[in-house]
Amino acid sequence: MLRVNARASRRAPQVSVGGGEIAGVIDDGVDAFLGIPYGAPTSGAGRHRAPRSVAPWTGVFDASHYGPIAPQGAADVPADFQAILNYHEAAKPGEDCLRLNVWTPQAARGGSRPVMVWFHGGGFSSGSGGIALYNGANLARRGNMVVVTVNHRLASFGYLDLSWTGDPRFAESGNAGNLDLCLALRWVRDNVAAFGGDPTNVTIFGQSGGGAKVATVMAMPAARGLFHKAIIQSGAKLRARDALAAERDARAFLAALEIKPGEIDRLAEVPLETLYAAERSIAGASLTRWGPVAGGDELPAHPFDPVATALGAEIPLLIGWTAQETSLFDAFLFRDPAFGILTSAELIERSSRVWSDGAADMVAAYRIDYPSLSNWDLWLRINADIFVGAASVRLADRKALQPSPVFVYRLDWKSPVDSGRLGAFHGLDQPLVFDNLARSPGWAGTGAAAQALADRMSGAWIAFAHRGRPDVAGLPPWPAYTAARRATMLFDDRCRVVNDPAPHVRAAWNARPSLSGM
Repeated sequence: MLRVNARASRRAPQVSVGGGEIAGVIDDGVDAFLGIPYGAPTSGAGRHRAPRSVAPWTGVFDASHYGPIAPQGAADVPADFQAILNYHEAAKPGEDCLRLNVWTPQAARGGSRPVMVWFHGGGFSSGSGGIALYNGANLARRGNMVVVTVNHRLASFGYLDLSWTGDPRFAESGNAGNLDLCLALRWVRDNVAAFGGDPTNVTIFGQSGGGAKVATVMAMPAARGLFHKAIIQSGAKLRARDALAAERDARAFLAALEIKPGEIDRLAEVPLETLYAAERSIAGASLTRWGPVAGGDELPAHPFDPVATALGAEIPLLIGWTAQETSLFDAFLFRDPAFGILTSAELIERSSRVWSDGAADMVAAYRIDYPSLSNWDLWLRINADIFVGAASVRLADRKALQPSPVFVYRLDWKSPVDSGRLGAFHGLDQPLVFDNLARSPGWAGTGAAAQALADRMSGAWIAFAHRGRPDVAGLPPWPAYTAARRATMLFDDRCRVVNDPAPHVRAAWNARPSLSGM
């Protein structure tokens, strides 16, 4: 059931959208509308099927608090690591999760503000648009724009591919979660003007799994014309899942539930905890097992392999990663006993686990480009590239062949966490981009240097959303990335543009054609 407040306070900001009237709240001087339904419930018979538009409601919808988040009970992440990631959620899981949140400087003033739509991280298996880091008040105020964050179906609820069964009702099940995002973008197109937003100037952006969602949505016909710029933060995704792998996992999932392919209607009645158990039986604690499937009408081809999707040819792109992507995982999730200290022999041994051949040559390339780094810091650079850095460069190289520009960055600024030992870890960009230092769990600190960097990064993102270029006061001129120059903005205490910052590493990776990214 929808939350309805038939006697909404007159102090609350109120707007009319396609579903009816909604009343929000004032969030630090910004109008906020939380938990707005953009799609019909996806429980019961709606499970694993394409999303449908929300039905109109009567009365005034109470948009004063976040809506349900997508079911995500299979992710086995330690509680202390969740706290570090700020993964505490603003609402409980529920299958009626097609909700979004809107922040706007003042809806009643109207206007034609740029719109930024955030796809949350957590792979395709966890997270929500209601995490404190994603509060859009500061970004909306600073940029005079409308900021939207989205919940959508995750894990098996959003990406269990049943198309191979031949049942037309489930033909789109492998991409249901991404189709939710496309439906949210249609909602934005049809309704954002009520919040003072410009539906012809929409930027989609996301970090980690959210960046991977941006990459795959760029290749979806259902999203064509619904957004006009894109930002991928630590989420370069060159390839989606292959149909054969998706079918293998789906068959194993059904077998764990003792459901035959001809009995998939039974999925509508399976309790959530039983579905979680089936997810764990095939994916364990993996956050990356699920995801969109390439090859069907919804996602005809891989987004950036072997070339950049033609659907995004006219979409300007901003893409980057952090210099020590995996350090937070190494320290607090995997609890690497060698954290901080590594011998040369151990570095080669670890690299050999990644590259069964040529590990010494790969390490040698890193030593040329990063001659001052210790063995441990070199390993963090290598791991960052394995995780997403190398894929980001390859994606940028392919995007640079298209008419619209691509801008590339790397975040080198060291977090104060653990006395700086973690460097620029995965997710550090989020409080900086959202200008939410006070809402982060101490990731970036709250000092003058952190705020100066937040000013520059959030300012660059705002400029890109406004004009399609990230040029902003406080940063040096930031040219587009091209094959001839490969200009890359390095965000640090002193931000600078470097052409092709690691050429030997790039060449070594290019000699290895198999690369999947996030």
